[in-house]
Parts: sequence; C-alpha cells; structure tokens
Amino acid sequence: MGSYWGLTVNNFEILCGKTFIEPTTVILFDKTEYKDGVFTSNCGKLKKRLEILGINENELENHYNICKDKYISENTNDDEYFGNKLIKDFSYKDWCSHYKLIAEKFKNNYFASKNEVESIFLRSDDYPMCYPTEDIRETLYSIMNLYSDETEVQLNVSALITAGYYEENFDFINYSIKEIRTESKNQQNIILFTEGVFYVFVLNETLHLLYPDLEK
Repeated sequence: MGSYWGLTVNNFEILCGKTFIEPTTVILFDKTEYKDGVFTSNCGKLKKRLEILGINENELENHYNICKDKYISENTNDDEYFGNKLIKDFSYKDWCSHYKLIAEKFKNNYFASKNEVESIFLRSDDYPMCYPTEDIRETLYSIMNLYSDETEVQLNVSALITAGYYEENFDFINYSIKEIRTESKNQQNIILFTEGVFYVFVLNETLHLLYPDLEK
C-alpha cells in the first residue's frame, strides 16, 4: 500500500508523496527544524531559501505565463481550445487568490467543494492543483507568498518512518543532497563572483542553509 509524506502551509496540505521523500523539498529545511519525523519552519524562512535559488514573485509570474501559453498552444487545434479551461482563464494572481480562498475554506476537506473552479483545484490529477509549471518549489513559493512570514510550514515524514522506509535517526537532509547530486547528469564546479564584502557576507550566512556541506 505504501505510506505518505505531506507538506502543509497554515495546516493545509499542498504537497504529498508516497513511500519516498522528495529531495528538492526536504533540502529547503534546516536540520535544527526537525523533530520526531516532522520538519517545522515558516513561510519567511523558506521563501528566503528559495530566493537564493532565484525563485521570486516576478520570476514566477513570468514562468507561469510562459508555461501557460505553451500549454494553451499544445491544446489548441484549428483555433479550438480543448484543454483545461481553468489554466487558460487564470492569470498568476488569479491562481494565487483563488488558491488561498480554497485553502482557508476547506482546509483538509479536499472534496467538499461543489463549485466548478474549486473542484478542479481540489480534484485535479495534475498535482499540484493545476499549477502550470512542473517545479513544485515554484508552487510552494507562490502559496507561501499568500501568507505572513510567521505562518507555519511543516513537512511530515513520520508515516514513512513508522512504516519502516526510513530509520528514526535517518539524516533526511544529507540523503536528499546526495540524491540530487546523483541525479544531476552534468556535475560542474560553480564559481561565484560578488561585487563586495556585503555579498560575501550574505552568501556565507545563507548558502549553507540549502547546502550544509559547503560549511566544511
């Protein structure tokens, strides 16, 4: 049957997976934020970590529109559109505002809605919920951006531990880092150039949050 992990923002589950963790999600958390199978942080901290990777609101809106236009083109034939109407009609801000309304209204009751727009969001197999890009980190940032920086974000992997997929003392972060590096086909040495002392300070203080081994 398998067991599931889940990531919640403001107690509403927005991402989930079966049996195995999602490395790109796990590395957004710090080791100090882990306890008893649950990573607990907040929107402000995770957004800053994503911004280090170049994920921010302006870039997301541009990427959303590019992916949306591509999707519309791929699902149009002889000027007739046969794709998901929700994706065609929604702007980036529309998607974000409607998502928050749904999250606040239904919390974990995904199937309670009878409204057409809300049903597409909640029941779509194209997880996560009709967001047109394939990077779940972009979805996560867009949703966290709807809430205050203090809003709680949790990644719960306790069911995977209970089911025996991982040991209780398993190092999820280091494992995720190794998995990402293994999957990468093009290993390159990256050189960072900065304009001054302040940028060096910022890199020293923040980069290790995503790549803890860089501290060595």
